Amino acid sequence: MCGAAGGRLAPLLLAQERPDGAPLQRDRLPLAPLNLPAALPITAPLTPNPGSATTVDDAVYRRVLLMVSELHRLGHQRLRIAPGLSPGGEHWRCSITPVTNISVKHGARLVEWEHLSAHYTSGAGAKYFDWSYAANLDPLKLAKRFIEEFPLIAEAGRGSDWAYAGWYQEMLGLTHPDLLPIAYRDEGCPLDRVLAIGGQSGGGVVIPLPPPGECVESIVGL
Repeated sequence: MCGAAGGRLAPLLLAQERPDGAPLQRDRLPLAPLNLPAALPITAPLTPNPGSATTVDDAVYRRVLLMVSELHRLGHQRLRIAPGLSPGGEHWRCSITPVTNISVKHGARLVEWEHLSAHYTSGAGAKYFDWSYAANLDPLKLAKRFIEEFPLIAEAGRGSDWAYAGWYQEMLGLTHPDLLPIAYRDEGCPLDRVLAIGGQSGGGVVIPLPPPGECVESIVGL
């Protein structure tokens, strides 16, 4: 098991999306909370085929990504995502874990599935992390609830990681408005970049690798 490391907290940058769908420019704290519309029902599972998931569905899933952006703004920049596809490619998955559980070989690959990790699947739709009454929460409220529900993960992710926070903002911009990043799937993913799927275009966007993690153990999914 990889050990935890701390970091000095500095003012954070945040990539947000306006209610009309356009990205906001990066700014310094403080920033106003996001006020997104209530999530709509999930109508179909996600598949990696172009155009297979609706924009409505992808917006529901992307709220998890925006939640992590809010967690960074709240002082937890050392929290990372490890996104990918379930076996068979039916559902998008997004694990949230501290950098101490991310491989030094790949900045978006989880090392220990059960260690300080919270796992979301698109199969849950707007029932984020099996929470009740979560469908109408905006990303900021989801982030605050995440801290309450996963205090050990949140604390392990507290501190600054400006390199990753910058990469995360770039990823949100590249995948705006309805794409989803993936770093693993059955047929494999390249080790020099992160892929994007979903949306009306079906992906095709190439995302640079995030900075490496801090764990030297074997990567989950390889």
